[in-house]
Amino acid sequence: MDRQKAFAGAVHDMVHNKMSLRKAASKWGVKRSTLSDRVTGKVEMGRRSGPPPILTSAEEQKLAEWIINMGQRGFGVNAIMPQIRIRNAVIKGYHFFQIRAPQGLPLPVTKEYGNVRDPYALLIWLPELDEIDPTMHNIETDEKRHLKLHQVAGLVMGHVPFILSEGIVNAWRANWPQMLHVM
Repeated sequence: MDRQKAFAGAVHDMVHNKMSLRKAASKWGVKRSTLSDRVTGKVEMGRRSGPPPILTSAEEQKLAEWIINMGQRGFGVNAIMPQIRIRNAVIKGYHFFQIRAPQGLPLPVTKEYGNVRDPYALLIWLPELDEIDPTMHNIETDEKRHLKLHQVAGLVMGHVPFILSEGIVNAWRANWPQMLHVM
């Protein structure tokens, strides 16, 4: 079941069936705090956090299929283009890592070799400090903890979305490059 249907079902149960917030969240498998934000109007229904996606789901699927197709034909991504740049990508895992990179900073991407559950997992890193323009070193990456870029340089900050990572890894099987950059 998709996320929006789950939220709609939980709200329906709360309003029409007089179900408590806790029970509705548990029944529909949604976070209580997120459901509460939607019900109280703090966040509008259907809204997702983060920047709006650049690619539609159909475009993202088409790109992934193209990458997989090229990999199956024996073309490593290096043979097709020297570097893939994904601009304005939504980085999965912000709520876990809680680090935001400044806009336009190229972010290295590597295979997550230790992930036994997902053979396509790709990690997104902040560049090492010596690879970052010194004028950017004091940019704040986390408003709550007041962390500066120079304090978190070189750390993991998230994952490439699965639909893209699967295609990239399949295309690179023959000739895995050292790094990919997300912008």
